[in-house]
Amino acid sequence: MIPEYSTIMKIVLLMTIIIVDFLILLSLFAKLGEFFFQKKIRTEIKKIFADQVQESNRKIVENDLEKLPLLIQKWLRFSGVIGKQKPRRLILEQLAKMRLKPNQNWLPAKAEQFFRLDEPAFIWKVKVRMFPFFYFSGRDILSKGKGNMLIKLLSLIPIVNAKGKEIDKGTMQRYLAEMVWFPTAALNSNIDWKQLDEYSALAQMKIEGQIVEGNFYFDEFGRPKRFQTKRYRKNNKKYELCDWQIDITEFGEFEGYTIPVTGEVTWKLAESDFTWFKFEIVSAFYE
Repeated sequence: MIPEYSTIMKIVLLMTIIIVDFLILLSLFAKLGEFFFQKKIRTEIKKIFADQVQESNRKIVENDLEKLPLLIQKWLRFSGVIGKQKPRRLILEQLAKMRLKPNQNWLPAKAEQFFRLDEPAFIWKVKVRMFPFFYFSGRDILSKGKGNMLIKLLSLIPIVNAKGKEIDKGTMQRYLAEMVWFPTAALNSNIDWKQLDEYSALAQMKIEGQIVEGNFYFDEFGRPKRFQTKRYRKNNKKYELCDWQIDITEFGEFEGYTIPVTGEVTWKLAESDFTWFKFEIVSAFYE
């Protein structure tokens, strides 16, 4: 027996009300989750910078570069560090695309990153849109040689809370690679440089008794074009060392510094390359 038209309409109306109520409730939970997630990050940011002191107002001069390999000197001159004071902090804003698996559709993302420049520390927060009404929030942190990656659906439901020696090393390697955005850190005493050939140099950075390293590659103008290292990647619940690479495609100027503004991050896997992250820097504030 076919239901009457009015009965069908009542069912449709009831289902519509249920869906709308569900979406409203979901939105309220997401806003609540976002509030507490951002509050946690603000607390962590304050903690990272709490013991930072004002350094000397002395400006960087040519003599400060003499101890560095010629290739690194060339990069620092290109970046525009001569005549500037060492900044204490850097705040970056990024537009990005990311994917979690090869052949997966790219997901749009917005990110903000806070760097401490006198010692290795940062917080990176990101919001990634999956589809309408759904997103996940992420926070990556390095502080005192310890790393932690936290991912929550709708900023509320934990998906990933990764920590341990592999994560510690990975976040330290990330800081080293991202030094191209704050080139004055190349002068810090915890970083040793060794020029390998005309266009590449090895950097070793010591953090809390641990050492991480990676190779920087430059072009003939002293512009950084690539960073490579071996980094732990989780595969089937186990960590394995894989080649990890950042390729830089464009440069821009912020507050007198010329830095990379676009690039992509790739895992060099045995079966194929997996490019999983593409970024664009839209603002950079040096304090």
